[in-house]
Amino acid sequence: MNANFSPLLIGSFPHKDIDYIANLVLDDLKDYPMWVQLPNRTFYESMYVQYSEGLPFVNINIDDKKIFFSNPENEPEELLDFYSKVEENDIENFKITEKFSAGLYKFAELKEKIIANNPKAVKGHTTGPFSFALTVTDENKRASWFDVNLRDIIKTGLKMKALWQIGFLKKIKKEVIFFIDEPYLASIGSGVMSINRDEVAETIYSFIDEIKAEYPDVKIAIHCCGNTDWSIILDSPADILSYDSYNYGKSLLLYKDKLAKFLEKGGAIAWGAVPTSEEIESISIDELKSKITELLDEAKNICKTRKVSDFSFISPACGTGSLSEKTAEKILSMTSILSDEMKKIYG
Repeated sequence: MNANFSPLLIGSFPHKDIDYIANLVLDDLKDYPMWVQLPNRTFYESMYVQYSEGLPFVNINIDDKKIFFSNPENEPEELLDFYSKVEENDIENFKITEKFSAGLYKFAELKEKIIANNPKAVKGHTTGPFSFALTVTDENKRASWFDVNLRDIIKTGLKMKALWQIGFLKKIKKEVIFFIDEPYLASIGSGVMSINRDEVAETIYSFIDEIKAEYPDVKIAIHCCGNTDWSIILDSPADILSYDSYNYGKSLLLYKDKLAKFLEKGGAIAWGAVPTSEEIESISIDELKSKITELLDEAKNICKTRKVSDFSFISPACGTGSLSEKTAEKILSMTSILSDEMKKIYG
């Protein structure tokens, strides 16, 4: 994979005007265009609700902006129907409809503009099974992760939805990069709650393996915007590690042996070098350049078999859905500018 400091974005934006932001993103993202998630447009497009459609036992309360699972034991027929559709590989049953993702359908509508830019691939994304299960609770407000039945329902359902989405994106461009957003990997080892690291790793690894079994050509990324045990991602079947290098840059470089192995087998890093906060209003491109260059020089020494440009993307630290439209657009612009500047430095 020749990343060549191309910009990659995390999905969310605060905008409600879908035509405006979808076109703005495509103007700045020519190599790896993506569809936009717009959580302020409707609760259906929030990070977890957006991928819940088609999962059994899901309850969505639009007025209170809540989502939770009812008890699977109360409705065994629904559970049987769910797994029957999985067994039959009924991908269409797990589609993301326009109600839950106007951005995805606007992306398809703009296919001619996307193809005219001659992209290397198009980017899709999903909330990962661990973060979904740790955030969406059962009816007793207990994280679904701690219910093995709900955990499997979530992982299986999200896999089916990922397969549907990849198929949808391949109608636009054969080459696809697919992001699995796992912000709650930051809870591993935090001491906040008791979570078995190996169970998390097995869930994410099998999730990726099952997607790759269907689409071996798709490049899979795992994104975590906090600090974590980076070996979970470096040891995974993922092709790209995406993280907040602006705030946690050195933390990844502590895993020298595993990072070297990951890069030498062809892995890439999406350096989240642009802060996703109001800090973007006061920082200069030169400051961002200096900060990321220091990290890249260390990474270059860790992996001596590949050029640093080959394994480096430039991205924001996280999504921008919770920020103002002005700040989000500044982050988009700065990511594009920083990408161009890094290409000049490293060739």
